[in-house]
Amino acid sequence: MGVRLALGASPASIWALVVGRGVLLGATGLFGGLLGSIVLGRILQHVLPSVGGGHPLVFAGALAVLFVVVVAACALPAWRASRIDPAVTLRQE
Repeated sequence: MGVRLALGASPASIWALVVGRGVLLGATGLFGGLLGSIVLGRILQHVLPSVGGGHPLVFAGALAVLFVVVVAACALPAWRASRIDPAVTLRQE
């Protein structure tokens, strides 16, 4: 990231790069987990009649909370990466 900054990238573009890639990865995992939980909920509903298949509001709430966690987990490293001093990075490389 320091090399990118030294070559002229703005801190905002570094932040957008890190957060964008992290959110894309997190959204892919959330989507896969949502599909898996829906499928397993349906299977459990047929195997164990007393178990509910899941409520859409519960899925939406869990998805929203986990998405906020993904964004927060990406924002701090992105902020730190955008604050790197390019001169220090170039001296170390």
